Amino acid sequence: RSKQWYQRRVAITAGIHKFNLKKRLYIGRTSMDPELGLIMTNLGQVKRGDLVYDPFLGTGSLAIPASYYGAFTAGADLDMKALRGWGKSTKKGEGEYDSRQSVHGNMQFYGIQKRFLGCHCSNFAEDLIREEDIFDAIITDPPYGVREAALKPTSHKPSTVGTSQFSLSAQFVQLLNFAVNTLVVGGRLVFWIPIIRASYSEETLPAHPCLTLVYNCEQILNKRTSRRLLVMKKTRGVASESDIAFVPSGPDSLESFRDVYFSLDNP
Repeated sequence: RSKQWYQRRVAITAGIHKFNLKKRLYIGRTSMDPELGLIMTNLGQVKRGDLVYDPFLGTGSLAIPASYYGAFTAGADLDMKALRGWGKSTKKGEGEYDSRQSVHGNMQFYGIQKRFLGCHCSNFAEDLIREEDIFDAIITDPPYGVREAALKPTSHKPSTVGTSQFSLSAQFVQLLNFAVNTLVVGGRLVFWIPIIRASYSEETLPAHPCLTLVYNCEQILNKRTSRRLLVMKKTRGVASESDIAFVPSGPDSLESFRDVYFSLDNP
């Protein structure tokens, strides 16, 4: 075990430098810090030959380390511009994205394109993935209204899609239900969730009868808020209609996060 831990630690350290965002071909406003991405992949117990999915793919920041560990990866995002690299670059002085800059371009940049199965533009609330136990891990960072809003489409045409605000509670409930419907038994769901620190307790987290919470790690954002990295393991399949995800604390605890985060007295 100590040898395996050391090998993983070395791999993460090497990956931090290899996947430095300043050197990456294509990034966006919400591209995940490479160290956190590698840690999430490690907590998901991703290994060579696994199938890993990110339903909020963005610029591919979490698919990259999973492919680095030898997994086959795929993903989706509502924002076609993020997947294809359309618009103005987030890198200072770079201007518009060029034809090389996209999720696929990032995979080619790191030489892991053979392990990236592809991506599609879709509404997570109505995802195109059929309900079948196929994924070994789902590793993702859902939007929660700080740098990117949680959105749902008002049109089914990806190229002209309009959006409206999406309930955070509904988003996380759907994420857990999606994980149970598509993970293999023993597979892991790894994701971030925003928290109001004063009202937090583990009992307020979204839950599902078929998922067991394995890890719960905090990253403080400011005086009043933080986000927690949750790792859940699928322990069984759905046995009845009552096996659905729920938010024990009710919707308000998540829906008020953005207001608290941006409050004037919150340094």
